[in-house]
Amino acid sequence: MSHSRQSSSFGAESLVDLAQNVLKHLSASVYKTEATTFDGTVYPLDAFSLDHRHDLFYLPPGETQLEVSLLSWAAYKGLNEVIYALMGISKQNEQLQDHLDDALFLAHFANHIETADLLMDFGANPGRKFRSNGLHGAVRRRQIPQIELYIRDFGVPVDVEDGDYATPVMYAMQLEHPYDLETITHLFSLGADPLVEFGDAGWNYAQYAFAMGKEDLAEWFKGDLYSEIYTLRSREIEKHVTLH
Repeated sequence: MSHSRQSSSFGAESLVDLAQNVLKHLSASVYKTEATTFDGTVYPLDAFSLDHRHDLFYLPPGETQLEVSLLSWAAYKGLNEVIYALMGISKQNEQLQDHLDDALFLAHFANHIETADLLMDFGANPGRKFRSNGLHGAVRRRQIPQIELYIRDFGVPVDVEDGDYATPVMYAMQLEHPYDLETITHLFSLGADPLVEFGDAGWNYAQYAFAMGKEDLAEWFKGDLYSEIYTLRSREIEKHVTLH
């Protein structure tokens, strides 16, 4: 019996020592990032360039390299237990907030909604400006309940931009038809601006859609409703200029 107790104690001690060593290693690495390759296009505007005539040219990359933290990688894989462990050894600071916000985007991007909810509980910001955020990720995977939650309940601006100034509508344009149109229509109903322009040349959504080979979507952007909104918005701008 004495030998049995000693053996059990030794096993417990070894496991605790192992856990302590693992936690030390994680603590030393929890704020580090590493270049990781993801399949396909992650950021919408990475898929566009200008041709020799300076027209928009669509060539989506086959892979995208991102700098990811342990937290972001765990979120991308949907490893909630690992996220709990990482948060348990992390200190609240700006770097952790960056990693939380990036992780929320990747959780949505990988379709791990429960993981996204967990990250929100830990304080992730779904509307982080000038960063791919939770709203962008939810739009990219057409997660309508999460889109509405972030915009209506958390007050995320429906046109919030990522680091390349791409809006949620641009993320929705990456979806296959008819889900692209359905999601874009929903974003417009929530207040998205259809007249957003990009870059010094002032590219609009219709031009991006046309470059993608989505002629029907491009025509829809230039349709009657779009024209009415454009006319109304132009009148508002003219009125504002006249008053000032």
